[in-house]
Amino acid sequence: MGKIKSALEIALERTETVKGDREQIGQFEAKQKGKKLANKYLTGGVESLEEEINKTPKNEQENLRQGLFDILISRLILPA
Repeated sequence: MGKIKSALEIALERTETVKGDREQIGQFEAKQKGKKLANKYLTGGVESLEEEINKTPKNEQENLRQGLFDILISRLILPA
């Protein structure tokens, strides 16, 4: 008779070949930071987005801008 495995054991077996990529994680976190920054800006918590962007490391700025853009474009209201 075979061994009965728990759901955790099965999940670990299926994901043992999956590796995390630090670069992708960093990109995701920078984008999330940009989204949070956009929300702060819209509520009046941040004076200048340019200053905040310049404070972040150069390699994260593109993803930060993408996060900002995603939130700001969703709040854009065009006249009818």
